[in-house]
Amino acid sequence: MEPSRTVLLGGTAALSPRVEHSVPNPQRMAGANRAETAAVIARDLWQHELNHYVVINGYQSDGWAYGLPAAGLSADAQAPLLLAQGSSVPPETMGQVSAPCGRGAQVDTLLVGASPQMGIEVTQQLDGVDGGACTAR
Repeated sequence: MEPSRTVLLGGTAALSPRVEHSVPNPQRMAGANRAETAAVIARDLWQHELNHYVVINGYQSDGWAYGLPAAGLSADAQAPLLLAQGSSVPPETMGQVSAPCGRGAQVDTLLVGASPQMGIEVTQQLDGVDGGACTAR
């Protein structure tokens, strides 16, 4: 019996069109970059309301060393894996984790990796969009 779909995670740089054409009923989950791909996967493959996330540095060459165990945490916590950079959070990740301010913290994130893997700036940026109190500008 043939699968009803084969989910391909990533764009053509991760999985070539040749791979896509070799599997039954392919459905590609991809964005314009790796952070957007992670956000697409979180949005389209997770079947419940999302307010918990696991965040790793998905841009450092050894980021996979944190990503591998973080994937297990992600599965156990039913929290999609999203990406940050060493000192910043890509807009695709910010859009996924943002909640309206003043509603109390609506989004929980677990950051995996220590400095310089992920700096305090990442924590501050994510704390600023989690639905907590609004800051005066």
